[in-house]
Order: sequence, then structure tokens, then C-alpha cells
Amino acid sequence: MLRFLVLLSVVGFILPACSLFMPAEEEELWVHEILEDGPPLRDVLANCEWALIQAQFPPGDRDDGAARVTSGWDEMIQPFSSNGRRFQGIFEVEPLGEQGLYRVSVRVRQQTNKEVHKPLDPGAAQWESIGDNQERARTLLYHLLTRIKDPGPSEDFYRRKPWRDDDAAGSAGAGNGSADAGGESAGAGGGQGNG
Repeated sequence: MLRFLVLLSVVGFILPACSLFMPAEEEELWVHEILEDGPPLRDVLANCEWALIQAQFPPGDRDDGAARVTSGWDEMIQPFSSNGRRFQGIFEVEPLGEQGLYRVSVRVRQQTNKEVHKPLDPGAAQWESIGDNQERARTLLYHLLTRIKDPGPSEDFYRRKPWRDDDAAGSAGAGNGSADAGGESAGAGGGQGNG
């Protein structure tokens, strides 16, 4: 019985210590935006694909049923262990009931190459997740929003009439008069020097 209790206490100390060496579960860090007055869902997903390509991600997979677009892996191989990285962009679009109203979520997965002996060989790479890259996810979201939202001229553009500035027209006329006067005096001075 004593041996059983000693064995049980040893196992009780070893099992929690083993969990320290287990890889931690990958935390998903999403960047969200509400899209109002958007195009139909299929067009939003097509723009997600183009935003990934515009942000230098390789083409990947599009799932219209799940409203999800996933890029291929953008690999950046480095000659030293743990310096090589690869990134994968993921868009998820959730319709919010009204037509043209969506919640767009973006995530960029990031992994590092733990291969020690052949870090430049993509076939030998040992990829390990190191957390999401939110800066790159914000960049992806920006690429999508600039493709979908057409800024166009502001509402007061036509009211201001920037092409007709009365002050600029008045000062331009005064400038033309002085240029003519200067031209005449230069011509007169030039004629005197020649004669």
C-alpha cells in the first residue's frame, strides 16, 4: 500500500510537469469590421481573394458555403533556425441580416521554421505556430475595404466648386497686368542696349 501511495504521488507530480512541454493551443486573433452598403456576398468574397493577392499572398481556397477565403502560405525562408516564417491570410464574411450588411473578420496565421540542420530546404521545414500577426491582418482588411468602398467626391465637393475660386481669378488678372508692364519695360530696355 505504501508503494502504491508513493507511486501515486510521483505520478501526480510528473503529469502536471508534462503539460508544460505540450505545445500551447494556437490563439486566434481576428480583426473585425462592419461593412455597410456592400455588394452581394459573392462579390465580397471575390474582393477578399483580390485583397489577398494585392497583399502578396499566394492564391488559396474559397468556400462560398462557409463564406470563407483562405490564402496559400507566403513563405519567407531564412538560413537560421527559427528565423524562417510563413503567413496565411483568412477572411470570414458573416451576413448580418440586412442586404449589404456584413461582418468581415480577418486573421493572418504565422508560423516559424524550427528545422535546425536544413532551414533553407522547404521540404524539410518543421513549421510551428507562433501566434497571429494582427498588423498584417489590418493591412489585409484595409486592402479589402479600399476595393469595396468607393470614396468618390465628398458631399460638399460640388457646393464648394473648387474649379471656380473668385479670389484666384482676381489675383491672376492682377498678375497678368504686371507681367505685361514688365514685358514692355524689358523690351524698351533691350532696344536701348542694342542701339
